[in-house]
Amino acid sequence: MAKNKRIIQLGGQRLDLNQTLNDKFKFQYFSLADPKDVFAMQQELLDEKHQEHLDPKYSNTLFILGNKSMVYIMPKLIKDLPANNIIYQQGENFSDEIGEALSYKNAQSANLADVDEVTQLIEQVYFGGQFGDRLDKDRIDVNSELLSNMTQTGSGQISFHNLTLPDQVQAINFQMTLAQGKDHTLMEFWPEYKLQGTGKVQFKLYFLDAETDQIVKQLTVSESDLDQPVAYETPQKLTNLYVSVFLQGTHD
Repeated sequence: MAKNKRIIQLGGQRLDLNQTLNDKFKFQYFSLADPKDVFAMQQELLDEKHQEHLDPKYSNTLFILGNKSMVYIMPKLIKDLPANNIIYQQGENFSDEIGEALSYKNAQSANLADVDEVTQLIEQVYFGGQFGDRLDKDRIDVNSELLSNMTQTGSGQISFHNLTLPDQVQAINFQMTLAQGKDHTLMEFWPEYKLQGTGKVQFKLYFLDAETDQIVKQLTVSESDLDQPVAYETPQKLTNLYVSVFLQGTHD
């Protein structure tokens, strides 16, 4: 039997989603009525051995941040939540740090007072017929010449600072690959990054034959292409996607 899709609401007024979602979903509500409850929730969500990482059992959980929830007093907890799996109250008043964290996590706002709207969002956008996967930010190789200008924060977030590159440099390679569909399946590529300074970033996507590891297709994506997710068609044969990141210019 397939597992129920897990949804967790953190604080705010409880949404009556048990009445609107079907039984393939498992909805849990935590009131977070006290700051110590927020801290306890963070301890629950993080991996027991590696407190800087989200426990893998929550990696596919959808989190709803309730209106005026006390979760907003602890940016660390929000930064630990999985990207692309967060809904928060539209028009919520929070700090710049919280706003930046939500933007980085690609969180989506909604009118939480409208339970039908939230239900539709969950069923059609987050748990519809689409498929999503992500490259593991913990499995990367960084150019050894750039390590002295790199810092790492939290679960795989890395930053380059005081970096000046006159020419384009291959800065990051992901050690893992993602299996791609065949027969020209339509996919989207949506990297999470932020540029400061006059630096430029470019992503190169290599499609490797699943049997021979030979490159059968290559796609180059620059920041000018990323106002929205970049759509691409997979090759006709089964392939694995390998990604490299190239930097140039000044990165503060």
